[in-house]
Amino acid sequence: MRLMRDQWPRLPLLLAVLAYVTKVWWMRSGSYAISDGVFMLFRHAHNLGHKHGLVFNAGSQPVEGYDNFPWTVLLTSSTELLRALVCPKRQG
Repeated sequence: MRLMRDQWPRLPLLLAVLAYVTKVWWMRSGSYAISDGVFMLFRHAHNLGHKHGLVFNAGSQPVEGYDNFPWTVLLTSSTELLRALVCPKRQG
């Protein structure tokens, strides 16, 4: 099946819906678990994105508690990019 030019704008929406349905199915199947290392990575990336630094809890001393620095920075930057696209700051 060949996509026509007017159908291209629908492709990202279709992919987003497919990803969401897949995620819901996967979560309902009960075969997922977040390991401690991944949870720590998410916490460090969240705090780095909120300008608290590479800490597990905001306001605590920095400790190298993350497993992989490049993944932490990548997760932080992608979260910040998504936040900028979804919630742009008002000008004026």
